[in-house]
Amino acid sequence: MAPRLAKVRVPSLLLEAEADPMVPPDAVRPAIEAARRAPLLDVRWLADGGHVGFPARTDLGFGGPYGLEPQIVEWLRSRRGG
Repeated sequence: MAPRLAKVRVPSLLLEAEADPMVPPDAVRPAIEAARRAPLLDVRWLADGGHVGFPARTDLGFGGPYGLEPQIVEWLRSRRGG
């Protein structure tokens, strides 16, 4: 998957966590940094969370209520213009 990140053809949100207990950041950071120029890829690094869940007060910076699901909904809304 990582080598294909730069070629995404639809708006995509990729969440990575510095504290991910299953995938260390250094294992994915090179591929993500290489793909950062992809215009449709929105990468958000979080301090906490990861494969076992995200904190209830997760804020991805999209406005709206805190929490992973509400923040993703706000991201989706921003892609359709409101």
